[in-house]
Amino acid sequence: MKFTRFFILFLISIVLFSCEEKSKPKNKFTNQELITIHELADHRNTTALLPYLDSPDEALRIEAFTVMASVQDTLALEKLHRHLIEDSSEQVRQLAAYAIGQIGHEGSVTVLTTCYEKDSLESVRGAILEAVGKIGAAQYKNNQSLTNLVLLFLDKIRFHTESERIGWGKAAIRIHMAGVTNPTLMNRMAYVLQLTGRDSRIACAYAMARFKGEDWFHESSNIKYIKNWCRMERDYEVRIPQMALLGKLHDTESLDMLKGYISENQDQMVQVAAIRAAKNRSDFPISDLTSALTLKSEHAVLECISVIASKNPMPNQLPDFAMIQHRSSAVQAAMMKLLVTGKPEFAERIIQGLDSAQSVYSKVHFAHALGAMPAQASFCAERAVKETELPVKYALTEAFLECTAGQTSSGDYITMSESIFNTGDIGAQALIAQSWRSITPSKADQERLSGILSARLSSLKLPAEVETYNEIVQTLNQWNGQQEKLFVPEFNHPIDWALVASLQPVTEVKVKTTRGDFVMEIYPEAAPGSVASFVKLANDGFFNDKYFHRVVPNFVIQGGCPRGDGMGSTDYTIRSEFALHQYGPGTLGLASSGKDTESCQWFVTNTFAPHLEGRYTILGQVVMGLEIVNAIQIGDKIEQVFITEGSPKKK
Repeated sequence: MKFTRFFILFLISIVLFSCEEKSKPKNKFTNQELITIHELADHRNTTALLPYLDSPDEALRIEAFTVMASVQDTLALEKLHRHLIEDSSEQVRQLAAYAIGQIGHEGSVTVLTTCYEKDSLESVRGAILEAVGKIGAAQYKNNQSLTNLVLLFLDKIRFHTESERIGWGKAAIRIHMAGVTNPTLMNRMAYVLQLTGRDSRIACAYAMARFKGEDWFHESSNIKYIKNWCRMERDYEVRIPQMALLGKLHDTESLDMLKGYISENQDQMVQVAAIRAAKNRSDFPISDLTSALTLKSEHAVLECISVIASKNPMPNQLPDFAMIQHRSSAVQAAMMKLLVTGKPEFAERIIQGLDSAQSVYSKVHFAHALGAMPAQASFCAERAVKETELPVKYALTEAFLECTAGQTSSGDYITMSESIFNTGDIGAQALIAQSWRSITPSKADQERLSGILSARLSSLKLPAEVETYNEIVQTLNQWNGQQEKLFVPEFNHPIDWALVASLQPVTEVKVKTTRGDFVMEIYPEAAPGSVASFVKLANDGFFNDKYFHRVVPNFVIQGGCPRGDGMGSTDYTIRSEFALHQYGPGTLGLASSGKDTESCQWFVTNTFAPHLEGRYTILGQVVMGLEIVNAIQIGDKIEQVFITEGSPKKK
């Protein structure tokens, strides 16, 4: 009887488990035609994709227009234009505008501006405004008259929705990033910022921070407006870019405001932004920066040291090392690098720090500190040649190049740099090849070095070593007047559709680090090739025991490099996949050295980074543990990355 009861319960559990398995949501790639569209996009086969743009099936059209933002082929422009004008689907029109902006062709501006006036839907109008800005930015160097027409359009239009304000703000970001100093959009900001939502204020603040026209920030009305806006703002994500605006002003009141934002009771990222802004204020006292060395935030203290160094302090203005002697090796090394210019006795302490460091990244920090001592150039070169730990070798090479800045015409520099190049390490070689473009070697030296570069070029493994390859090509082209093309990876890594099919539309990833754990959601429906590669590497344990080798406060943490210095890769590359997602706090993206060069390195943003959108693949979002992400420092270890079932509760 007991056995029968047990057997019945066992059967019930199997049925329940089976039902649970069947009830799990399937991602959209159970549809073979959607897979075909992404296969064609992965091969960059625009001709075969074109019929899908005219498909009567709206779902297929949506997918085809989505991938065109990644393919970016002018061959599709005629259909993109036509559907932006006449397609009945709001989503298709929005995606068409996005793809047109990604392509950046000058002939699209008239179509976009005409459609803006005719389309009544705010999502489409917002996408059109951003696309117009992208094209104006892309054409600025070669067609400034077109950029001026874009500026005129963006200045004259009137809009009332949040989607339009966000699109307009992102258009301004692109244009100001391109170096446009025409103040047209800056003069419009006060109007655009009336009654805005948080996201549009963020976009406008970043656009203003990117503006390089200094005269605008000297006008009294503009100074008053910025200060009033900063006083009224309550969202710390908006305050972060606002700090850069205070750094561009020149009055005493704004200086006092900036000092206030550095105080201990401010958000860490606001502190870092305010300290960074102080670099642009010649009137910002070094003593206030020295006082800020007592802040709890490691990132803020490192930023303080960097800003103090940029102000070329006199010996009597240098801080006391005792203020930070209890801090991490990163802070201690940075402080020694600052102090050694006025107190030579710190030279020996830096070398001792390098020799006694117990971890790879502590050595990296002290190696970078050597860059402040030109007399140590030969020491850096000799250590770089002998060094076996790749992140340290890379840092020593960087220090050598910093030590020899301005001395690159000397024979000693060529001899030492050549010895580093001849170690065969791709990271050191990329740095040295790039530095050689700043020298004018003798005919004999050029012939010898060109031979070395050419020989190395033929032995590099592609596509994995594409960065080093392209640095060498650029140097040879400059020296020898060649027009050798840079290497652009072709299709070389098929998407694992069986793996993609096994994933839920929102799949959970847990990252265990020595700093703490955080949880991400990844989106196979938005970036199937990128997600499949990430999941396969995670399942294989590839990311385990790797390090966060790059940390830029208020920007990104980056890891997944098998070398640990940012030059590592897999033996394959994957295609860029750009979808309608934004880079905000905790967004997971893939690092690259150009379009379609993504591999195993990934990053997470600390705050909004709209300038990355449409340029770096987005494959997920942190949903738990963002405070851990913001605390990560260089050298923190990724203990394990693993895929779990379900989607976590957001916190």
